[in-house]
Amino acid sequence: MKTAPLLAVLSFAPLLLAQDPPTPPGGFTFAVQTVPITFSDGVMTGMDIYTPNAVAGPTGWPGVLVMHGGDGTKNDANVVGAASRLAEAGYVCYAFSDPERPGQTQERELLDTAESHGLAQAAVVGTTIDPARLAVTGFSGGGRKSYQAAAWSGRPLPLAGFVTDYPLVLAVVPQIAPLDNTEGSVPDSTMVADHNVIDKPAGHPWLTLVDNNDFVGLRAAIDTPFNQSLLANLATTTVPVLSMFAMQDFKIVNNPSVDAALTRPLGPNRLFLSTGSGHSTVNNTMETAVMHDLRRRWFDRFLKGIANGVDLEPLAEVAMQPTSTALHLDPATIWEHRTSTQWPPAIANARWHCVGTQALQPLPPNAQNFTNVIQHVVPAAYDVFDYVAQGAGLAPNAVTANIAPSQEVFTSQPLTEAIEILGRPQVRLTVDDTTGNFQLTAVLAHQDPAGGSHWITAGTEGTRTGIAGTHIVTIDLGDVAQVVPAGNRLVLRIQNLADINGPNSRRIRMVPYFDSTQTTLLVGPGIDNWVDVPSRPYQAALLPRLATVSATAGIAHPLQLRGGATRAGQDYLLALGVTGEAPGFLLDGVQVPMNFDAFTGLGLTLVNTPILPNSAGVLDAAGNANSGFHLPPAIAVILQGLRFTFTGIVFDAGGLCEVVGGAATMVIDP
Repeated sequence: MKTAPLLAVLSFAPLLLAQDPPTPPGGFTFAVQTVPITFSDGVMTGMDIYTPNAVAGPTGWPGVLVMHGGDGTKNDANVVGAASRLAEAGYVCYAFSDPERPGQTQERELLDTAESHGLAQAAVVGTTIDPARLAVTGFSGGGRKSYQAAAWSGRPLPLAGFVTDYPLVLAVVPQIAPLDNTEGSVPDSTMVADHNVIDKPAGHPWLTLVDNNDFVGLRAAIDTPFNQSLLANLATTTVPVLSMFAMQDFKIVNNPSVDAALTRPLGPNRLFLSTGSGHSTVNNTMETAVMHDLRRRWFDRFLKGIANGVDLEPLAEVAMQPTSTALHLDPATIWEHRTSTQWPPAIANARWHCVGTQALQPLPPNAQNFTNVIQHVVPAAYDVFDYVAQGAGLAPNAVTANIAPSQEVFTSQPLTEAIEILGRPQVRLTVDDTTGNFQLTAVLAHQDPAGGSHWITAGTEGTRTGIAGTHIVTIDLGDVAQVVPAGNRLVLRIQNLADINGPNSRRIRMVPYFDSTQTTLLVGPGIDNWVDVPSRPYQAALLPRLATVSATAGIAHPLQLRGGATRAGQDYLLALGVTGEAPGFLLDGVQVPMNFDAFTGLGLTLVNTPILPNSAGVLDAAGNANSGFHLPPAIAVILQGLRFTFTGIVFDAGGLCEVVGGAATMVIDP
């Protein structure tokens, strides 16, 4: 066992700034105190303050406000989890339950969060919060308040109280949050998202607008000056924003919020697209850990000044949805990850054409077929008021009991090789409609050889021209990342209801139209319907993306390099480093997501030893290799607190780097 080289390069570990005590391996223990707080209008609520059990630096601990979503409290699991993990990393976190007021406004909610920073500073016991180092994170509606904090940071507030300006914040991390709320609520002024009407009383003016098909008026009602100021202020703020979204979010419409978050011209931006944290998405153990880790690193960089490279990593990191519904639902499944320097990524679209009935193929149709008819029949007495009274989108069976589902399905031949879909699929339909008032939903799925269907993504579009005849409809499907195995078929369903029946939830996503109509898909030369799928051959992955191992018990960390069957028999190498994954380096023109450092050289001398078993060789018939990192406790304990980055390099027949898998991170704790 070569211990001397390991000891010699420990100095390459990242150093914290002197103003904060270094976070010990495993993190600080912390205490939670619950205190009453009173806002400037006299309304009271409870606040939990999470404080590290250690002496703060000379300026105090950086402070982070953690906000719950609508109808939640400070005790929500997401809030407690985020606050706990950050307190372990050397932050004072504070979370309060939104008070209930008659006529609550967004201006008042913004003032509450602005005042909460000072209230926490006054209430914390046994330590101090550095008022010059503040951040905000939150979930759903709390995530939107994180965007608000960035937008009004250092600016005059629309409503004044204990403070007239929002305190300066140095970074925010919104999670599953609506940002472009107007477009997400009333897309294209033609339809309304279900969550906007589901809890409205019968006399609410929004329901009347929907009943009158006045979606332009509804959009105007939702597009308040506050919403307009939020987007305008974000466009000129330099606050670093890390936005986290869930692909199968069955409440909010992600695409407009993703676009709004990433088009900020100033300040660092990052996108993390995965699963979990609410809105009926599937929770996954590793993905939850990755999100906590990324949030901490974002705040470490911008509140503590730690040069951890998080701001140098690619703009977007996405978790690939597993290849089956069963794996998607299993919280122990390890999801593959990909990165991109832009979103949606610059990946070529594969165009699949609808041909005849139930056929999806790469070539346009050469014959006409007008038998693809979608019926949308609504009882005369059934309207939006009945829809809401019966449970709206959360009661899909009540909806389908009134409006019969109708769909046309198109299926491809089995794929000859595995692909990965990465980005925003788009569907274009040429239709003949009897009224000119219709709504269509496109669902993209894949079907395994046994006939099982597995969800990928979906989108909805509506038209209210009132003009019967031919219409061209373009439907943007939700941003997605998906691996589709060889032998599976792509499936495109065009249906009359936004009946989103995903891996963990079923919901009517968009309020249906309450007018009867008939829509014929026009299939033929020059008038074909198609779906553009941003896809490429399967790349490579190194798993798991993140793991924490115990030094005390000794390290036996498994790693799997997945190259895909088309790379069977190719040579591979597992490399490692301790200085992060960005900026990385180029190898034969391929970007390697790992910094080359002294540990990298040491690792190359340990290839295929008991420390790095099977770390170089030939990929098996499935294109995979199983390796790992092993150390006994006596050596592992001296590496506590280090973050190892691994990458898998696959070489082509000429010996050049063809593709890499990774980065994969291993954190050594006690």
